[in-house]
Amino acid sequence: MQLVTFLSVCSALANLAACYLWFNSTRVIVRPQEQKPNSDGFYPGIVNVEHPELGLYDPFETSIEQSKWSGWAAMAAATAAFCQAFTLIL
Repeated sequence: MQLVTFLSVCSALANLAACYLWFNSTRVIVRPQEQKPNSDGFYPGIVNVEHPELGLYDPFETSIEQSKWSGWAAMAAATAAFCQAFTLIL
């Protein structure tokens, strides 16, 4: 009985972690970096987007960073599902 309770608590905590991580993945914004010329003296091409509320940001780097947060959230959700499934087996 104690193991079932422990797994249920772990499942609830993992679900809360997944909620937090997925919410943060929607809030991540990567601001453009200062451009510096490469060794040939050329500036690399970048794309920035101007949002009326968020300001200037890099959409590609932002999506990469959001994917990282979403990956951690998916791992937390998988942990919660595993704990809950193991609880049902017991």
